[in-house]
Order: sequence, then C-alpha cells, then structure tokens
Amino acid sequence: MNIRAKLDGHELDLAALAHHFSTGDPRVVSDDEGTFIEASALETIGFDNSAGLVDTASHILAELNGAARLEDPGYRPVKLRNRFHRAPSDTHTLTSDEARLQEHATVLVVGAVEARIGLSTTVTGKSIGSIPGPAPEPKQRKHLTRAAAHPNVADLLTLIGRTEDLSWDVLWKAMEIVRADLGGTAALLATNWITADDFDVFGYSANHPDASGPAARHARRPPGTPPPWTMSIEQGQQFIRNLTREWLDSLR
Repeated sequence: MNIRAKLDGHELDLAALAHHFSTGDPRVVSDDEGTFIEASALETIGFDNSAGLVDTASHILAELNGAARLEDPGYRPVKLRNRFHRAPSDTHTLTSDEARLQEHATVLVVGAVEARIGLSTTVTGKSIGSIPGPAPEPKQRKHLTRAAAHPNVADLLTLIGRTEDLSWDVLWKAMEIVRADLGGTAALLATNWITADDFDVFGYSANHPDASGPAARHARRPPGTPPPWTMSIEQGQQFIRNLTREWLDSLR
C-alpha cells in the first residue's frame, strides 16, 4: 500500500493505534515522519482525489478510534491531519482546507501541555517449550473485522469514534444500535448480559435531568418514581462498554 494518511493526536493514543493495528488492512504505522493509516481503500481512491481521500480516511479512522476506545477508557480519539503521502517518492498533497490554513496563518497558537502516563505492555502468545507461540489477535482488530461483516457494528464504532466526548446522548444511541440488532428490549434482556434494573437505571440516568442535570438527553421528563440509585457518566460509559463487548463477542 503506497498511499497513507497522516494522523495527529497525543503520542500515547497514536502509539496505541500503531500497536493494536500494526498489521492487516487497514493498518497503522509509525516512522520518523509520523503516524499514518495505510489502507487498500486509499489506493482505490487515487492520490489526486483529495476529497475522496479525506472522506475515506475519515471513515476508516472513525472505526479505528471506536475500536480502540471500546477497550480503553483512557484512549482519546486521534484526528486526521488531511495530509497524504505516496511512496516511494514520498510526495504529499494537502487538502484545500489545510492549504488555506497554511497560506493565511499569521499566528502560532500553542496549547496547554497535557501530561499523561501510559502503561507499556507486551502481549505474547502461549509457548511450547522454548518456542514462543503467536501473539493473540488484539481485540481492537477483532472489532474492526466484525465491522466489515456487520453494518451495525460499523455504525457503533463510527458513533463512538467520531465524538469528542462519550455523552449520555452518544451512550443512548450506542445502546439503541445494540438493542435494534438483537430485536428489541425484550431480546436484549433475554441475553442476561444486563439486568432489567440496570437497564432502567441507565435509562433514567441518561434521560432525566434530575439524575444528570443539563447533561441529560431531555430538559424535562414526566414525573415518575426514580430508581434507588443512578449512574454517573463514567458508570454509564462502562455500562455501554460492557454491553457492547458482550454483543460483539456473540457475533460471528
């Protein structure tokens, strides 16, 4: 694959993507020039089609971000630089938006430096005697593989991969995708992945301003009996991660 799209983000998040998607199609690679997406879909678009490259790379990146975010609460989605390189000449093209920004840039804005601590882990497969076995396929890559076969998975990964924050609105939409794929609320509860009480608590926390204030999906709700407890946004995010992983593991 000769055409690649440059990525921008925190070094820990870029390194995570390059680790989880180091092989396959698409894949994420890092070198002295930066971190890039390589994908056969970019080759199909062609190097001279800037708009097509941006659209295709944005779609791929949304799924990559979604798969990474699903497994790591600390992961923050990286962005597309809208810069594309072509090997072996390593020439590049800028989209019109970035070109205009560079042409008219007169002020350099330096943002606040954020300190984040990353944990470096090495995963290896089982070994027989002194010969190490193959490393297991990362869960993030499995999610991407399922997305290629299941449109609802692709929609969910794109949903959580394109948003800056996993708000109640995003979490509710993610639940709706899983619920619809299974055939409704009764079918969802029949899986025993979640309890009816937890589902009600999630719904109340997501929708009622009495539970989540202005972050709730609705400004007003009809009077009703509140549940004995409510979820924080962090608990809601973990609730959806757990539910989604159960759903993904059930797909073939």
